[in-house]
Amino acid sequence: MADEFPISDVTQVISRESLKEIKTIPIVCPWCNMIYKVAEWQVDRDKRTGISHGICPKCYKKMKKSAKI
Repeated sequence: MADEFPISDVTQVISRESLKEIKTIPIVCPWCNMIYKVAEWQVDRDKRTGISHGICPKCYKKMKKSAKI
């Protein structure tokens, strides 16, 4: 039974470029410049990452109140 599938048929070659790794990216609120969340993203190995932007809950409440939504 062990000879049913040759090793070359079940072995997969994985290039370094296709490997992914988990990196943590801080998410900064552009209104108050506070880091309010740290997210984990799966990115290509050796790829540089930076910060991301989004509105924090505190600023969202202020914007919502001022816009009267």
